[in-house]
Amino acid sequence: MKKVLYKLPLLLMIFSLIVGCQDDPIVYDVENGESFASFQGPANSLIFNPVAETENRYTVGVSTRSSMDREVTVTVDPSSTMDPSFYNIETLNPVIPAGELSTDIIISTPASTTFPAAGSNLVLNLESVEGAEIKSFNLDTQNIDFTVECPNVDLASIPGTYSITADGFGFVLHDEFEIVAGPGDNEFTMQNLSGHPNPEAEGAQNYDVVFSVNPNTGNVTVDRQAAWHYDNFGGDPDYGVGSVAGSGLVLTCINQINFLLTHTVSAGSFGEYRLQVTKQ
Repeated sequence: MKKVLYKLPLLLMIFSLIVGCQDDPIVYDVENGESFASFQGPANSLIFNPVAETENRYTVGVSTRSSMDREVTVTVDPSSTMDPSFYNIETLNPVIPAGELSTDIIISTPASTTFPAAGSNLVLNLESVEGAEIKSFNLDTQNIDFTVECPNVDLASIPGTYSITADGFGFVLHDEFEIVAGPGDNEFTMQNLSGHPNPEAEGAQNYDVVFSVNPNTGNVTVDRQAAWHYDNFGGDPDYGVGSVAGSGLVLTCINQINFLLTHTVSAGSFGEYRLQVTKQ
């Protein structure tokens, strides 16, 4: 009997080439007619578009063609933390048509301004494919996180009056504030974000926070800077000035900016907290 173990790297390479080029007429069959099944590569993030339903595809492929349709069985793993109300799976039993090498698991996400909880995931398990085997070296799980994307990023629409719609740290004292363009390219300033009087500036409310935006992705960067003062929380203990730093995402299609900010004083960090602001 021929040895199979030494062939595995070659089989994986050939399997990848075949699945990636479905028009390739080559049919590769291992000895004894074996056929292998696998998800095609690591999982892409599940995309949520606030203004349009979005179709996401996750491909299951096999290493050989067949003259018969082959049913695929996929399950949602109990470890998944994403609420099922946020997605719709067209079917967990798609079919690889006769003569083809793959099929897709199609997952749709709705047009909505409500999104899954941060860190949520959806885990899919490939249980079986008719006429094919799932070996230990085959990818049989997709661990899917999610991302929110607008169709485009309109930097010109960012300046304006904003209200606070989520403040996990509870440091903002007023209901609204202004965002203006600058000081640099692709930079914006949240004027007097926290509404805190600055005791080091005779009580002036001058804790402006600058953030930059990637014009292609909408990703936000907030470099560490003063943003509030502990005196406005009672001042005991005397932690003094509080700074923020972090990241976020601009969703200009729904006039919303989401931040994940780390709050720090001289004694240490309070941790990361979500801040969401919405343009009026």
